Amino acid sequence: NKKDSKSVGQTISVKIRYVRNDIPLFVAFRALGIISDKQIMEFILYDVENPSQADMNMANLLLPSAEEANAVKDLGDPSKTISIRTQEEALQYIAHPKNINYKVDFIHDKEDQRKARLIFAKNILDKEFLPHMNPPNGEPNNRKKAFYLGHMIRRLLECHLGMQPYNDRDHYDFKRANTTGALLAKIFSPNLKRLNNKIRQNIQKQQTCETNRG
Repeated sequence: NKKDSKSVGQTISVKIRYVRNDIPLFVAFRALGIISDKQIMEFILYDVENPSQADMNMANLLLPSAEEANAVKDLGDPSKTISIRTQEEALQYIAHPKNINYKVDFIHDKEDQRKARLIFAKNILDKEFLPHMNPPNGEPNNRKKAFYLGHMIRRLLECHLGMQPYNDRDHYDFKRANTTGALLAKIFSPNLKRLNNKIRQNIQKQQTCETNRG
């Protein structure tokens, strides 16, 4: 997704399943473990030491996105901005309650709540973000995902600069076929969530009753 209506100063953001807000591009890379601006540029431009004119044009388009990671709107206080420079800071941003709906009220310690949210955010990246890039054994490969994300961003910039034609999104070659597994998961997930909520409510009700008796 692109923000702003003008060509100059546009930033690129990434949409992640189960995360409410779009994540700034460089924050998404840092959440995957690609930390420095130079490393991120290499994943998109490939050769930053000897760039072509096209690469330099793409780098100029990426600069606003790089700067955005240094002044991301603080979700806790929109009047402030924060700088996100590490993987943990990126995961904390994704794990913010305004980004993901994950109940941690049953955990009493604030630090344990923070750690639980971080683990949940990492699980989303591991399992829900570009899941087809995980190897067959199911172990997440975030570096491989970062390469694929860089490839997608490069293709986007090439289209923007007129170097590549835009795909016809309505053509059947580019349609995604929903398999039975995905369709069943779509039905199963909300029902599982509903069941978990009901079990949690019953446990809390029983604990309250036992406390009142005591």
